[in-house]
Amino acid sequence: MENTSILVIGTHPEILQTVLRLINNNPLWKATGTTSPEEAKDIFLKKNSF
Repeated sequence: MENTSILVIGTHPEILQTVLRLINNNPLWKATGTTSPEEAKDIFLKKNSF
C-alpha cells in the first residue's frame, strides 16, 4: 500500500514539529511541514508535477 502524503502549514514552529511527529507515527502517512505559505506552494507543486 502506498503512503499518504500530508502537507502541514503552521504558524508556530514548535507546534508544527509536534504535529509532524504525531502524523509520522503512522507508518502509512508521510508528513512534510513548513511555516511559510510560499514554501508550502513550492513543496505542493514539486510533489504534484506531472
